[in-house]
Amino acid sequence: MSETRLTKQLDALVFPFRETFGVVFFVSLGSYIDWRILWRDPLWFLIAIPLLLALKSVAGGVALRISGLTWRTSLGAASLLVPMSELSFVLLSEAARSQILTGTEYEKMLMVALASMIVSPELFRIGLRVLRSDSSKRPTSMGFDVPSVDVNKAIVVGLGPIGSMVASQLELRGMDVGLIDQSPVNLQPFAQQGFRTVCGDARDPEILLRAGGQEAHLAMICVPDDTVAGTITRNLRQINPNCTIAVRCRYQSSRKTLMKAGAQIVISEEAVTSEVLRNFIMTSVFNLSGESPLASGSPANATATPDSSSTESTIDGKKPEA
Repeated sequence: MSETRLTKQLDALVFPFRETFGVVFFVSLGSYIDWRILWRDPLWFLIAIPLLLALKSVAGGVALRISGLTWRTSLGAASLLVPMSELSFVLLSEAARSQILTGTEYEKMLMVALASMIVSPELFRIGLRVLRSDSSKRPTSMGFDVPSVDVNKAIVVGLGPIGSMVASQLELRGMDVGLIDQSPVNLQPFAQQGFRTVCGDARDPEILLRAGGQEAHLAMICVPDDTVAGTITRNLRQINPNCTIAVRCRYQSSRKTLMKAGAQIVISEEAVTSEVLRNFIMTSVFNLSGESPLASGSPANATATPDSSSTESTIDGKKPEA
């Protein structure tokens, strides 16, 4: 559920029980351990704890690197897996019961496991910082660099098919999303789900303020008119200079104008459509005709005809209607 409103509701219900059992668990575990062992052999802990963290980080990093990730991403993700989990306490208990570990060794390992859990918040912060810095350097398939954005609040302007999908995806990732559209019909389904919605023209700065534009970390402008999108971008940039603004535009010629208005990311429908059609031609058209693009020098022989009886054209598994 990835930090949606439902997750927050469930967390509010479970939180008292989770905290109570957490306190009982750590207090009972702490009362079981003889902490005098720590003072008698402090050097062992000074070596064991960093060694555990280093070995788990390297092992996890190597395993993730083998899966195809970069070293930076692999080590960043591995740092999230370093702390010993609750399963380790079960395994240690079984080892002590089977006399694989002595009583003293068992208590030492419990202390190491507790120490790894204590440092886990800082390890999580380091790992997330590494992952974000790595993802911020990746270019997208459309050829522009997308900055790493630490987003808690976002607004979406325009709730057509594109804007509705964007709003749902942002919500699923745990963001506080405000929605703006001129149609109450488009806003109604989201209002019923608890979204913050504002009905009005987003070119009006007051509408942007009511939707939370002054506090938004990310704005997704999905209106179908490039001129309107430029006006909204310009007004939002004046209201919130630090907001990352991504704009959907129809024509590639509008891209420079929108960038000058204050958008960091501009996605052109013409560019995206051209890329999709190019990929379709390179991967599917010649398969439909049953010929290779290199098999004939004539373009006419490299495409399928609608009345061809030898090949029945299908795209995505669907037959075109006659």
